[in-house]
Amino acid sequence: MTFSEELDDADFEIIASALSTAGTPAADALIVAGITSKATTGFTLNCHTAPGSGNSVTFAWALRRAV
Repeated sequence: MTFSEELDDADFEIIASALSTAGTPAADALIVAGITSKATTGFTLNCHTAPGSGNSVTFAWALRRAV
């Protein structure tokens, strides 16, 4: 995910969950395995497994600033 505006720092948490699917993705594709590559410009959301060819999963996410 690339932010539309750069943040001041990368001191944040991401909360994410599967919102919708297209096709018939693997069930584990709806599970967030982790958030990596956090930076002031964005982050990477990793699924437990790929959804499979021709399938997709859309995730809703929220950024929470660390306290």
